[in-house]
Amino acid sequence: MAQRVNACMGGKPSILLIGVGRFGAKHLRVLRALHRRRRIRLAGVVARRASVRRALTNTGIPVFSEVTPALLRTVDAVDAVTPASTHYEIVKACLPYTHVFVEKPLALTSREAADLVRRARRYRKQLLLGRNFRVNRAVQPLRAHVPRR
Repeated sequence: MAQRVNACMGGKPSILLIGVGRFGAKHLRVLRALHRRRRIRLAGVVARRASVRRALTNTGIPVFSEVTPALLRTVDAVDAVTPASTHYEIVKACLPYTHVFVEKPLALTSREAADLVRRARRYRKQLLLGRNFRVNRAVQPLRAHVPRR
């Protein structure tokens, strides 16, 4: 088993990306850039589709076909970018082991969302929800009017 990096003690956090579809590919691009700049350690990618796993085989990134407790024990956090219908089960499976960042929505029902919040508290894990409007089609025309830094 890989030794877990303790990000709280100044080490680089070890991040696992779950989901590499259309939006997950954007997360992968950012995570790879952070990895190259030595800001994080990209622990790997979980991709359900064999074609996606094959496409990632020569990138130097560890590729997995499923999320397992053994894998989750080796990372500081997961970035879950999967279809909304899978969020509840994936986040529920991850919280006992690691912190979770999940794209919106957190869950499909308020009952499921409340359950995930309770679990995060019980396991003393951070549960973060992504709400990125940068790629929203309604926001795209406004980008031309926002000064760049």
